[in-house]
Amino acid sequence: MYQERLYRKIQNTERFHYFQVIVEESDLWIGVTPHLYFDDLPKIITNYLSKLRAEIENAINKHPKFHYSHLPIGFMRNYGQIVERMSIASINANVGPMAAVAGAVSEMVGEKLMSIIPKSEIIIENGGDIWAKFHNPITISIEAGDSSFSGKTAFTVNPNLSPCGICSSSGKIGHSLSYGKADNVTIICKSAALADAWATSLCNMVTDFSGLDIANKIAGSSADILGFIAIFEDSMLAGGDIEITSLKSSVYEI
Repeated sequence: MYQERLYRKIQNTERFHYFQVIVEESDLWIGVTPHLYFDDLPKIITNYLSKLRAEIENAINKHPKFHYSHLPIGFMRNYGQIVERMSIASINANVGPMAAVAGAVSEMVGEKLMSIIPKSEIIIENGGDIWAKFHNPITISIEAGDSSFSGKTAFTVNPNLSPCGICSSSGKIGHSLSYGKADNVTIICKSAALADAWATSLCNMVTDFSGLDIANKIAGSSADILGFIAIFEDSMLAGGDIEITSLKSSVYEI
């Protein structure tokens, strides 16, 4: 069932022209540089998203474990690039392939847009998971359920990381399965598929306050992870190439 995402109404409409693309359960909110938008763009992306979904569904039909396994099932060859990226992310982060699906979709749609409008800034949000290409810093609000950081704290990512994936997982909010109890774990990687998989993996480790330190050590030792935020109740750890800031208004700078 479609669920309206109210947070999409409070984003920066001067920097980006936003449009929505929905194909079955996939619901993308896409922003591009306003003067580079054109009317056929949503149709082009809808067709491309349908192709990506068909590749994923084909892999699931041939290998049902691709859908339901919570652990890696090995490298999936010859099922399309999105399936390959999901399986690689799964192996790296030690989670099931579907833990990377939202990030992988955002990433590949972003790359498609980049090939069509290469000079545009681009942001794609898919269930809270983001792929972004940007020329100036972007600031993103942190949603962390009942934590005191929620809605009051943000982080800024500088363009030296662009393009990149910015993905979150929570054991307390949202519909995705998590074995952890973190209010929020957000990961930044060059690949959004990897960021999505790592967010799930590290969130699974945070079942209490001590889990923050475990997740922090793993994030700090991973070459994949460029930025890291983990929140458990009213405690937060952050590291990497990001800047934590106070949220000065209700409007995202992206």
